[in-house]
Amino acid sequence: MSSAVNKFVELLTQALHSEQFVKLHLQPGKNPTHADWQTTTKQTWSITIVKNTLHIQRKWHTATQEQCHNSLPSQAIDLLAEYFALGCISNATLLTTAAQTQLKLNKKNTWWLHTSSLAKPISNHIQSHNTHKNYLLNLQAPYLADLGITHNQHQLVPAMAHKWKQMNKFVELCAHAIGECKAFEVGQPLSIADFGSGKGYLTFALHDYLQQQGYHASVTGVELRANLVELCNQVASKHGYQQLIFAQGDVAHYTPAKLDMMIALHACDTATDMAIYTGIRLAAPIIMVAPCCHKELRPQLQSPSILQGILTHGIHQSQQCDMLTDSMRALLMQAHGYRSKVIEFISSEHTSKNKMIIGILDAKVDRNQAAAEYQQLKSLFGIHKQTLEQLLVVTAHSTNP
Repeated sequence: MSSAVNKFVELLTQALHSEQFVKLHLQPGKNPTHADWQTTTKQTWSITIVKNTLHIQRKWHTATQEQCHNSLPSQAIDLLAEYFALGCISNATLLTTAAQTQLKLNKKNTWWLHTSSLAKPISNHIQSHNTHKNYLLNLQAPYLADLGITHNQHQLVPAMAHKWKQMNKFVELCAHAIGECKAFEVGQPLSIADFGSGKGYLTFALHDYLQQQGYHASVTGVELRANLVELCNQVASKHGYQQLIFAQGDVAHYTPAKLDMMIALHACDTATDMAIYTGIRLAAPIIMVAPCCHKELRPQLQSPSILQGILTHGIHQSQQCDMLTDSMRALLMQAHGYRSKVIEFISSEHTSKNKMIIGILDAKVDRNQAAAEYQQLKSLFGIHKQTLEQLLVVTAHSTNP
């Protein structure tokens, strides 16, 4: 192995022995020969505790699934050396509590190694398989007391338990989306907007998580209510969060020049369409929306004759309208290059508005098939107007006269 690779493995070993290791990101080479890399798009290593012993958790991602395997640190280091020897890796990023080191194979087929200190040290929260469920967020975070999630002694306020769970679920979904998105790399400048940020619970939570992971992300919470914007900016300033700001506005009027991640939770009715359109227009690699108040399609809905027995009931019509609206939105996202899915955001016991649409920009998406399926749904249910479609059509006409 080259001296740069040897130095990188040495830095990883030192980080593990000094308990400064946080995460390791690996990307495949052109012709990987090891079985672990035959279909893998990337690997992520982190630390975990199994039966009171520190292990390295290797998570590798394929196009359709994730797999995890735990190894002792010495075994993991030997495996990494084997990966390099077999030409399985083209890019590796080591994140420690104080620094980030990148090892990259350049066009001349030589290794480039660079280490940079972090502006602010981060913690290496260890996941444990022996105790209760661990959250991605830490109750010790100071902003939680300002937002009323914890007492001054960093204990959870009982009445805010549901909100705390929601914050962690949101961050978990964001982390998963970021893990699937090839455009996100540790150390890369990122621009993120959370439309309808409210009191900022989820905005602060995402900023907190990204800082922990070493991302250089500028996060903006966009909210119409001036008093909440002022409150959130005061909390962010109080704790020195320079990459977290709040601005007054909404998705129709706040138009950044660049977005890497567009978030809009509980945007009412067609405001969700405007949010998705903003993400698509700016080619944001990740779009995450939690729709609310599906009103637009309800008066247009024409039940196919075969479904008359089901859709004569008002409650079924409402449920069908919700499902149809979000399915059409997901298909339109696919038709514009996003791999999309509709999932449950939070348990229905807390709210019936519990769905989230997640879209990840992916060149492999079959746009034509998605567009055809969208038109079939429109025809089947007699839909003649859908806001997201109209916004996208107007944009297409304006850019292609």
